[in-house]
Amino acid sequence: MTDQDSYSILVERLGYPGSIGLRKVLGKLMTSEEAEIARLLPASPAEISQKLGMSQQRVTETISRLHRKGVVVSTGKGSFFARDIHQIRNASASIPALDNELMPELGDLWEEFSQAEWYPRLAQQARRRAEQGLAPASRVIPARQALEGLPDILPGEDIWVMIEKAEVMAIAPCPCRRQSRRCDRLIMACFQFNKGAEYTIARATGRELSKAEAIEVFNEIENNGLVHTVGYDPNFTTVCNCCKDCCQLLYPLFKYGLLKEGLSKSRFQAAVDEASCDGCQDCAERCQFDAIEMRKAPGSKRLKAFVDPEKCWGCGLCVIACPSKALKFNLVRPQEFVPPVFTRLGVDRELRPEDIHRH
Repeated sequence: MTDQDSYSILVERLGYPGSIGLRKVLGKLMTSEEAEIARLLPASPAEISQKLGMSQQRVTETISRLHRKGVVVSTGKGSFFARDIHQIRNASASIPALDNELMPELGDLWEEFSQAEWYPRLAQQARRRAEQGLAPASRVIPARQALEGLPDILPGEDIWVMIEKAEVMAIAPCPCRRQSRRCDRLIMACFQFNKGAEYTIARATGRELSKAEAIEVFNEIENNGLVHTVGYDPNFTTVCNCCKDCCQLLYPLFKYGLLKEGLSKSRFQAAVDEASCDGCQDCAERCQFDAIEMRKAPGSKRLKAFVDPEKCWGCGLCVIACPSKALKFNLVRPQEFVPPVFTRLGVDRELRPEDIHRH
């Protein structure tokens, strides 16, 4: 088996047969020997040792190294090559400090592949879902600080309820910002729950959080101007905290004009009390969706903020950024707007009403 064959097989497994860009990424992540071992997984170290004629210890050490690099997932049932591009990109972009010499060159290779092949495919997938009449696979989760005092918040909209019900949590570097490096927003912003957190902790790519620390981290993320988003994940492992400059979700949707097809709004919408607005423009600068513009108000020398309802995705970042409290969050959509799979993210089915609203 030649080096080219090993890499090519792995590239094909990831769904991009013949991709030169993805092969460059894997070539940076793995030596030819590592690629050959990876292509034989999920065989046991003993089986791989026999096939390749190398010691079982060497095979085991190699698999452990590939696990730290994010190429291989190791569980109690064995070790497996990463199942898709999302998994391998996200894991490899948060490689532990020991292997940081791979960055930023690895990030450049990922970005080259993403622009040429991955982002167009993500956009195509969003367009296809819309054509099939399916709801977007991701949605906005409102900023928790913007929900203070509002009634009828669903568990899947309430970050604090998710934190309360999580068994383990961790914070890790955002793979999107590490790869793209197109903004200077918070890097430690990939929030992991349960199995996702266990994986992060095992690879030493992030740190475990207590419930109190998790709330502080989410407040910091919101104050930094990042949008909470979550995708369909029955195991609920991640809340992404996104910017339109780098995010693997928002960036291609904006680039290809498919935001409505790829991301659902929250049930909330921002509105401005014109009389209270002092024209500071903090909200317009904070908005990731370009939903706020400053307009000349009749009878006032100052510009006033105006929210375009069509462009507002209900993230709430403008609400918490407004120093004069002129921006309010309104509930504008019914509970039925949120598909059931998103209404109880990370929350057991026996959750009581008093648990939902106690925060």
